[in-house]
Amino acid sequence: MNGVQTGAASGLNANIRTIGGAIGSAVAAGILSSGITATHPFPRDNGYTSTFWFLTVTALLASIPAAKRARRLQAVGEPEHATAS
Repeated sequence: MNGVQTGAASGLNANIRTIGGAIGSAVAAGILSSGITATHPFPRDNGYTSTFWFLTVTALLASIPAAKRARRLQAVGEPEHATAS
């Protein structure tokens, strides 16, 4: 990759990570605040439990592609930091 492609890839990566973080935060806040009512203005305990389960499942699902990639690179005998040309 030349410098222009590296810069474009880095910028795209930063944008996607920012968008993903914003969406994830919004979903987690929605789950947490689902039990809030006018008479009970604070999140309930089950809201925290549901939010942490959501975050756990999301983290596990996000780790699957990285684990598959690491196994594939090990099978081929390439170092994990190798990049495609």
